[in-house]
Amino acid sequence: MSGQPAVWEMVREAVHTLEDNGNRISFRQIHEYILGRYDNVLINTIDCQIRRCSVNSRSRMGYHPNKKPRTANGKYDFLYLYEGVSQVELYNPEKHGHWEIAHINNRLVVRCIDESKVFEQNIRIVPSHPLVFTKNTGNFLRITERDIETAYGLYVRGNYDNAEKLLYSILTDPSYRYNVDERIVAMKIGLIDTLYSTNLNKGQSTTSLPEIANTIANPRMKFDERILSGDISVVVDILKGARNNFSFVSKYCKIHEYYLSDTDSFAIYDSIVSENLFRFLPHYNGITLHKTTPKNICFNKRDYTLWCELIDKVIEFNELQEIPKVRRKIDWFIWGKFNNKD
Repeated sequence: MSGQPAVWEMVREAVHTLEDNGNRISFRQIHEYILGRYDNVLINTIDCQIRRCSVNSRSRMGYHPNKKPRTANGKYDFLYLYEGVSQVELYNPEKHGHWEIAHINNRLVVRCIDESKVFEQNIRIVPSHPLVFTKNTGNFLRITERDIETAYGLYVRGNYDNAEKLLYSILTDPSYRYNVDERIVAMKIGLIDTLYSTNLNKGQSTTSLPEIANTIANPRMKFDERILSGDISVVVDILKGARNNFSFVSKYCKIHEYYLSDTDSFAIYDSIVSENLFRFLPHYNGITLHKTTPKNICFNKRDYTLWCELIDKVIEFNELQEIPKVRRKIDWFIWGKFNNKD
């Protein structure tokens, strides 16, 4: 909108305002600061500008002025990124070392040129299943960061834009964000079911809405605490009381995590994504994947952990780990690519 600063300047303003004695700042805090002060700014655009201005982000070379070798000492070099937890802090060469964009082996890379510095590394949790993935040379599809960003942009500007804004406004409202009041949970279930066409209200579910609401709101479930900590086992525990609502429960959990947490642990199970996953992940544990394989080994067996691992393998193979909330965005990409309803 005319009169507003550039989004990268909004990010700089947010970080300088939120920074307190060197504490890290989450992507979500930056989102909330900017969306509360400026109009018509997309979360994806904010995330892209965070990466553009982070001296150690491997994906920053897709943005001006990072498309050629240079030392990271300009106006776009004011953040240091902690990828695994989606947090940043103001870049300090004395603490983080001196960084540059260098041309090595015919490609641009970011690297620290101060070898005396030792930096904290983000830790990825090793899956419980012994997945073996081979980079097959057969006929399968690759996904780029631009694919993900384009799909996200089309999604938020399309039919689901108003739905996402409505969900964000409700889930971030203190009156509705928590899942301890069965009536509020039931309201949110109905809203998500309607917006995402999960068929609970069409009699296609074996469990009634009140039953699901009661299961989620049960104090023993500790739903809110487990969502914020990225505990994906909560999906299976809900399914014990919600039976065959695998897809809906995964959506309910992921949507809450997406808007309320800095973690990115949950992945939505969607039939379109499931049926087309083999196009991106040709093999699993030495078995050639087909259209029905994910449904047979994940949906039918209620193995949500395995489903998240399959999604992770697609992310890892395409080197998309640095994209914030990538598990949510890759769902948008695959669903949008193969959904033929529109």
